[in-house]
Amino acid sequence: MVLLAGYGLWTTSGGVALEEVVVTVMPHTPTPPPVELQPAEVAAARDPEAAAEADVEPLGSSYTVIPDLLLRDEPTVGGVAYRQLEVATPVELLGEEAEADGFEWVHARLEDGTLGWLIAAGVAEASSE
Repeated sequence: MVLLAGYGLWTTSGGVALEEVVVTVMPHTPTPPPVELQPAEVAAARDPEAAAEADVEPLGSSYTVIPDLLLRDEPTVGGVAYRQLEVATPVELLGEEAEADGFEWVHARLEDGTLGWLIAAGVAEASSE
C-alpha cells in the first residue's frame, strides 16, 4: 500500500484561515517496463517478393525531398503507413496518380519492391546528367 499525505492552508475572502490535511491510501501500482521502440516500418504488412512480381511499368527514378515522408497503402492520410522514409530515399514512380484529402498522391515502388502511395510534393525527379 502507498500512503499519500498533503497539507494545505487557505484564507477565505472573509479572512478566515482554513487548514486541511488529506491522507489517501491506495495500492501500489508498479511501473511497467519500457517499451522497445520499433524501426521506421510503422505497419510492415508487406511482401517484397509479391510486389516485385506485380505488373507495373516504372516511369523513372525519383527521390524523396521531405523528411519522414510516409509510404501508405492507399492515397489518403488515413491509409496504413508502411514505411517512414528519410530524405533522398530512391523511389520509382509508377505512373498512377490520385487526389485525396487535399493532396496529390503518386504511386511508387521502393528499391526493396515495396509498393505504396506518397504525397507528390514530397517527391522530386532525379536529374539525368
